[in-house]
Amino acid sequence: DDMGWKDPYAKKLFNDRQDYYARFFPFCSTYTPQMVINGKAEFIGTQKQTADLLIAEGLAQTPETIIQNLKAGRIDSLTLQLEYELKTLPVNCVFYLAILEKNLPISKVTAGANEGKKLEHYSVVRHIEPIETDLLKGKHKINYPIKKNSKNFTLVCFVQNKVKRSIVAARDCKVN
Repeated sequence: DDMGWKDPYAKKLFNDRQDYYARFFPFCSTYTPQMVINGKAEFIGTQKQTADLLIAEGLAQTPETIIQNLKAGRIDSLTLQLEYELKTLPVNCVFYLAILEKNLPISKVTAGANEGKKLEHYSVVRHIEPIETDLLKGKHKINYPIKKNSKNFTLVCFVQNKVKRSIVAARDCKVN
């Protein structure tokens, strides 16, 4: 947002998270479109080959824990309920949930280094929060409005090492 164009999906929490990652990478900067894979590598998000390679490398690793029996359903128009089960919660790790939305309108960049470009949005993080729990199996309520018949939302849960920043497990599910 500093270069004269406002990202319509930006939130302070997302910017803070991106700034946190930037401190650990060589150039200590943030930009659009920036991609961070598993908290370990960053690059320009349009570099498809780099993304494919790093994602494949991450998927080939054995996770430190397993997220299973993941379900997300609506309680009412403003509240979701997540059911989850973790094999373990490793030391120094935090369990997160993120809500992603697809099929959003294309953004036309009107200023800055990407002026004149159109950005397609595939899976935009709309909400993220840590699940503060000592329970390996449980339910968690999420205050986030999703229209009843919308099929554009996915819930992603992940376990992140807060010291190394690495993602040690992840799983997604549709919102029913």
